[in-house]
Amino acid sequence: MILVKPVSYLSFVTAKWAGGILLLWLSLFIGSIATWYYTGILFAWIPVGDLIQSLLLYGLWLTVVLTLTVFFSASLMTPGIAGFLSIAIVIIFNIISSTLSTWLEWSPAQLTSYANEVLLSKAVPEQALSTSLIAFACIIVLLGFSVFIFRKKELAS
Repeated sequence: MILVKPVSYLSFVTAKWAGGILLLWLSLFIGSIATWYYTGILFAWIPVGDLIQSLLLYGLWLTVVLTLTVFFSASLMTPGIAGFLSIAIVIIFNIISSTLSTWLEWSPAQLTSYANEVLLSKAVPEQALSTSLIAFACIIVLLGFSVFIFRKKELAS
């Protein structure tokens, strides 16, 4: 990443993150609406409230993944390595969280199973709130470290 204009490091990193978030949430929303409509026509209609709750939980997990990708993008010089590390860590994180799900109920990787549980059982799991708060904390910490590392990396090169 190269800064040509006098833009703060915080603005640069958060603008990149916000652009990704906008694309991610818009795509997730459109895909969820299309899937909801198709499922309703073929099988049975899912209540809109359950769809929104599931969408929020799943979107939060994808936001964590995107923030991790921005973190590695700010940390490393090669975009391919940043993408690979993001995917590898997400896969490892998912495997560990699903294998040890009784001990890691608070893991942000559990948000996908909580989103599925909302759709299947029509109730939000009680661990979803604490898991969501931890996911928000991860997002804030990763964004903060992204700005810090990007500032140090730009000054070093």
